[in-house]
Amino acid sequence: MLAEHSLPQRQVLLLKGFGFCMLYDLSDEWHWSSVAGRHSYALDWLVDSVGGLAGGTKYIKSS
Repeated sequence: MLAEHSLPQRQVLLLKGFGFCMLYDLSDEWHWSSVAGRHSYALDWLVDSVGGLAGGTKYIKSS
């Protein structure tokens, strides 16, 4: 496993942000699985997570 100090700070921030998005999206899908009439979908979790990665990448590149 790579130590954080071996990656540029921007990449570390991007990876941490992506990890947070994945966990948040996972909790959101878990929440929807407990709501009557709603369903939880792995594809929705994946799409939301990729969207978080894309947004984070755009933000990191623009700053």
